[in-house]
Amino acid sequence: MKSKKGFTIAELVLSFSISSMVIVLLFQLLLSLKDLYNMTGYKTEMLIKQATISKQINEVLSANTIIGIEDCGVDCILFSFDNGSNKELSINREHKIINFGDFSTKLVKDSEFGEPNIMFYRNYGNVNNRFNSFILIDIPIYYPLYEDENFGINVVYQYNSNEQLLIEEEF
Repeated sequence: MKSKKGFTIAELVLSFSISSMVIVLLFQLLLSLKDLYNMTGYKTEMLIKQATISKQINEVLSANTIIGIEDCGVDCILFSFDNGSNKELSINREHKIINFGDFSTKLVKDSEFGEPNIMFYRNYGNVNNRFNSFILIDIPIYYPLYEDENFGINVVYQYNSNEQLLIEEEF
């Protein structure tokens, strides 16, 4: 009589195949969870950077009166204030750094600056309004995983064009 205490080759191949499929599925699940974690982590970090930079710029602009805005080079804007001080807003594309005065921050890994834009809007017909003009500063920041989202800096400064004569250059 033969002893039947073993596995046949068919049973071994079947158990190996099922084990391999389970391992592959678990590995894919692990990679998907890792990507999801990275995406939400990067998005949160980008939003925190956006809020911090915007806060720094808005605090300075709301506490001072701008008397001039000048182009100070490639990706650089110089703000002149009525108290005699100046603040420079610049971006360094190579090192992915944005500077405003003495504040500086580095962007999240793999993020990129878009083309900065500064626009002046005036409502000449509205002479009675205290704030009849505004400046819009837009510095787009993009992250590859979120192609449709802009994590950039958007600053609006309101002023009275009848009282403040700003130097408007082509930006």
